[in-house]
Amino acid sequence: MAVRGAVRFKPDMFRSTLEATVMGLEPAATPPTGTVVMPAQLIAYDDTVVTPANYEAGNVDTERHITVLYEEPLTMDLAAFDGITQAAATALWTDALEQWKTRILPAAPNMLKAIRAARRTNPSVI
Repeated sequence: MAVRGAVRFKPDMFRSTLEATVMGLEPAATPPTGTVVMPAQLIAYDDTVVTPANYEAGNVDTERHITVLYEEPLTMDLAAFDGITQAAATALWTDALEQWKTRILPAAPNMLKAIRAARRTNPSVI
């Protein structure tokens, strides 16, 4: 067993209605403008339970074995997607997620210890 970490975009089923997908949308602009907001998450999981073969974002059986350590919104201009292919759009978000991972990675081990310890702390009985 090894505890692994990963970064991902928050599954849609866990997004609050207060979390905007596009802020400041101007659909009549040429090209349409706004700010696309995607919450990114640093997660931890046991690699003997969650594997690439059985990982399904948002699936209750998968998610119950995942600990969200940190979450932060990543943003991008909607106009940046004008005229590009789906593959190019995916590459833009992949690059944004990789850059975010590089920035937060130094804090990951301490966040993992702190959050797992807090969640394993017994309640204080009144």
